[in-house]
Amino acid sequence: MTTYGFVLTKAGLPEAQEQKQGIDVAAGEAVEYLEFEALTSADVADALAKVRETLGASDVLVVSSLGVLGLADRELLTVVHELGEAGVALVAAAEKIDTRDHSGFFDAVAQLEAGAEAARRAKAGAIVARALAREAVTPQKAEFIPVEYADLMPEKDVY
Repeated sequence: MTTYGFVLTKAGLPEAQEQKQGIDVAAGEAVEYLEFEALTSADVADALAKVRETLGASDVLVVSSLGVLGLADRELLTVVHELGEAGVALVAAAEKIDTRDHSGFFDAVAQLEAGAEAARRAKAGAIVARALAREAVTPQKAEFIPVEYADLMPEKDVY
């Protein structure tokens, strides 16, 4: 069992040193740091993928805040659920979450993730149903014509 501290430097998140201080307090033991710098959401996804590759069952991942794992609710639920399925314990300092003692947390997250997915599908279904009720059709596709032939094309109605 190894305890890893995940530090992500990105706009909107605390500085790396501040994150490390929170991790040290929450971990209560020696921590091996995994540090990443992210400019885009793709960089965050890559960093999380590398962290998941590093972690093994019974390892502990300590973060200063859940916001480090994902800034959108859906991303966060997915990442936390994947950690639970992999057998990784999670400690989040700011939220005072420590799954080393409370493994039921991951079950609750799985239910939240399932609920969020069901809500997304219901919303999409309602949008489709409304469109079908008014006999909506997809818009016409754009027709691209080389500039040198533009004068030769007949005028078309635009809706």
